[in-house]
This record gives sequence, structure tokens and C-alpha cells, in this order.
Amino acid sequence: MIVKIAIALLLVSPVAYAQVVALPGANFPACNASNDTREIIIDDPVDDGQCGPPGLGTANPHVCICDGTTSTWRADFPDNHELVAVDSIGRVGIGTKTQVSTLHVVGVNGLCVETTDTGCNAGAGNLFVAGNGTFQDSTAGGTVSVNLVNTSTAAGSSARVKLETFGDGDTYVRFEIDGAQFWAVGIDNSISDNFSFTPSSVLGTSATLTLTTGGNVGIGTTLPTIPLEVVVATGASVTVLQLENDAGSRISFSDTSGTTNDWLVATDSATNQLRFTEIASGRTEMAIDADTGDVGIGTTAPNEALTVEGVISLDEVAAPTTTSGYGKVWTNADDELHFMDGGGVVHIVTASYAEISAVDNTTETAIGSAGVAVQVTIFDTNGPALQLVPDHTNDHITIDITGDYQITSVSTINSVSGSSSRLELTVQKNNGATDVGSCHSNHNITGGGGHSDAVPMSCLATLTAGDTIEVWLENETNTQNYVVEDIDLSIVRLDL
Repeated sequence: MIVKIAIALLLVSPVAYAQVVALPGANFPACNASNDTREIIIDDPVDDGQCGPPGLGTANPHVCICDGTTSTWRADFPDNHELVAVDSIGRVGIGTKTQVSTLHVVGVNGLCVETTDTGCNAGAGNLFVAGNGTFQDSTAGGTVSVNLVNTSTAAGSSARVKLETFGDGDTYVRFEIDGAQFWAVGIDNSISDNFSFTPSSVLGTSATLTLTTGGNVGIGTTLPTIPLEVVVATGASVTVLQLENDAGSRISFSDTSGTTNDWLVATDSATNQLRFTEIASGRTEMAIDADTGDVGIGTTAPNEALTVEGVISLDEVAAPTTTSGYGKVWTNADDELHFMDGGGVVHIVTASYAEISAVDNTTETAIGSAGVAVQVTIFDTNGPALQLVPDHTNDHITIDITGDYQITSVSTINSVSGSSSRLELTVQKNNGATDVGSCHSNHNITGGGGHSDAVPMSCLATLTAGDTIEVWLENETNTQNYVVEDIDLSIVRLDL
């Protein structure tokens, strides 16, 4: 018994359309030359091996075609090429009777599948599909696979799939799960021919991943302008990039010019730190401890919120605004290190000091008038100094910055011939224009010469940058001269 099959075939022989009918040999119809709807008979493999009544008896049945031009049944093309053949295990050959697969097609015009008769030419060795081609497996747990396998091992052998659009539309592949979730992947003609990944059934401007023709990659943007651009427009703070690795994650930055300016930013799982390392030397320049939050610069073992192993260089800036509760450190045009405490009080951190002195002097200091002070001008040596400027030539010390200072002067003063007197020693500034704080000392000096007295002075004073500090001597009683044998003037800034 032969099963009747209702299909339509586009044939490449003179026969146009055919109705497939499978009948026992005894029921083989006549071939009608005037019948426009040609009939195809799959003959019964129990008869004589020929197309036509009473049927065929070969082991491999033929598909017999009614050739309307000759009113005969035939199993081959006019040029004796096999039209359709079915072997004993159900393999179908079109254009061949030595088929090796379930469907084996041989022909110069390829294979064409259409939903309507619009005409097509697939070309030799090609498959032409018009409409929406579907591969489907409806069995439980079924899997549909399309495999392209090139078994050649010759150099340059490859397997490829080509998708091409001649119009202005997109060329893409759509992935779908049960009509609920879609992904479209392909060339988006509407966005500068970028290659896009879109969670939609079609490509469009909502691509989540984009590769431009210039090589830029965009995540969350369809027009990346740099090699990697990530845009997350959520209106809230979110994690944009996360790296995870059991042994620590790392990012390497390299200079393509060929120099050794390569850097590694990595997490160290052993120390739980984030480290910034110069690759060529292997030296870690900065480490951040995840447990304590401490930062180490030049060290991987910070022991405070900030630990620096090396020199800190500060460029000068204007004094910052006060922030209650926070200290600040800076330097400005005075080349001093400043510290502002939490209350906004500024302290100069850098020490400032200077000294001038004289020893074993024998020159008298002339007193022109009683009660009128004269400057001590016998200094001959500059002592240690930092920031403040000692100047024994002009017998003074210049202040470098406004602040509070400790002033100390110790001297040995001798009498000369004449009557006794009362001596006053003072510290003044700016060439005697103003007394400095409480820096003065009074002593009674015996007349007749030979009397020696030690005269110490010490005081605190607020001084201004640019002030010059001097020692002045006064005879309150008469015009008797004095000899300042030894003297020292030293100044130290206090507000450190």
C-alpha cells in the first residue's frame, strides 16, 4: 500500500507543479497530456521495475512523473538524470539515486523554499529561503541544532555564516525564549552601523552593549566616544564595574609608547589591601588597608590614617577657610608650614629662631645724654638661624612672619671711671621706634670703673613680619659711658 502525500514542489524540469499520489500498481492512472496538474506516483515496489501500470517491483521504488509532452510516465529527466529516488531505508535523492543522507539534493540551481510562488534562483550549492524559515522540534526535551562543519584540514579552511541586507534595514540575529524574552544581535543601520546587543525582538536605540566601527565599546550608551564608555542612568549611586577573583583582582595600565610607565592596581588577598604598584620596579607606591582604612604612601604597612615614608612636598596656596572640627596643613608664600586646628586657629609648624652675639668687647658705648637710650652696636657674630634673619653688621634680627616670640638677652656690662649710675637695658624694634613688651632690666653700677654686672632679660612678645629687633642701653643718672663686654640676643618663635 502506498500513502498519498499532498505537497507542492517547484521542479526544474519541463514539468511545472505536480500532485503527489501513491497508489498500488493496479490503480496506476493514465498519463494525460492535457492535464495541467501533473501527477507524481510513488510506485509499489512489488511489480516490474518500470513507471506505469501495473507498478514496479524493484527494491528501491521510484517517484514517477507524468510527462505531459509525451503522455508517458518517467522516473528520470529527459537527459537521463535521476529526478527523485527513494531507497529501501527511506533516503530521498533529488537529482541523484546514490543518496547518502535522508535528503540528498544534486543540481545546478540549488534548493529553494518559498511560501508563495515568487520565483527564485538559489545558485549552485546554495539554499534560498523566502519568508520566515523555522527549525522546530516539538518533542518533550527536544533540542534543535544547526551545525556548520568544515571537515577539511587544509590551510585556510573555514566555516562561516553570512547575513546580508541590501536595503537600509538592520542585519541581525534574534534570540527568543517562548515569546517572553528577546535579544537582537547584529549591525544596527540606524546607529552608524554599530554592532549592537539589544534586549528586544529588533535592533534599535536601546542597545545595552555597542561596538562601533572605530573599535569603541559602549555599555549603556549607543555612541561611545572612548575605547570603553559605561553609562548607568539610574539617578542613584550604583556599582558600575566589579572585579572578583579568589586570589585578588587586578587592572594593568600600560604605556604603548614603549616606555616603562606601566602600573598595576590590584587587591592583595593576603593583606586585604588595595595596592598601586609600578610594574617595572615592583615597588608599591600606595596601599589602602581595607580593614582599617589606613593609607600608606611609600609603604605597605600604614600604622595611622595616613603614613608617608618619604618627603611630603606642598605647593603654596592661600589660607583655607575654617572647617570646624577639622585640622588642615598647608604652606603659602612665606614658605612656612601652617596648621589650622579644629577651632580655626592657625599655627606655624616650622620652627624659627636666630641669634647674634659679641664676646670680650672692650669698646665703650657712648652715652650722649642722661635718660636717653642708645643702641648697642658691638655685635660681631651671627649665631644659628632658621627662618629669622640674624644681622650682626646692623646689630639686629629680622622677623620673618607674624607671631608670638620668646626674646632673651644676657649681657655683661662694666663701669668706667666716674661717678656711679643707674643702668637700664631694653629690647626695642625698628631702630628704636618702640619698646618690645616687658623686655628691660635695671641695675645700679658703681662709679670709678672696674664694676661688672650681669644683666639678663627675657620676655614674650607678639611681633610682625619685617620687624627688626635691637638691644638698647640707657644711663638714667648721668652721661657716664659703659662697656658691654659680652652680649647675646636670641629670638625663638613660639606658636608651633
